[in-house]
Amino acid sequence: MENLTKREVQIVERIAFGFSTKEIADEICRSERTVVNTIQSVYNKLHIRRSFNALTAWYYITKFNLEIDGIPLKNRIIAIWFFFLIIPNTLNLEDKEVQLKRLVRRNIKREFALVEA
Repeated sequence: MENLTKREVQIVERIAFGFSTKEIADEICRSERTVVNTIQSVYNKLHIRRSFNALTAWYYITKFNLEIDGIPLKNRIIAIWFFFLIIPNTLNLEDKEVQLKRLVRRNIKREFALVEA
């Protein structure tokens, strides 16, 4: 990925997956300030505005070798497309987890009701 260091790519990847700076710092065993400084360095190297959304869009555009022609609307559409492609899968997993927990709780309550009766 262009001229980024391995650490910078590692941090950008985690930002693209929705990690917070605190979560990134914990995972790579660095201080949160170091992570923030690294992100600032990435913004400067890539000449993009200081926004996690812009960084996420850049990551996926670069990862999938998409060509961008400097049209802001097209760039936004691509970023939104990736957002809805990746994020709903995560949300669906969480929803299934919540549904499973509710189902287990319901079954436990029913079992206790049957035992008491």
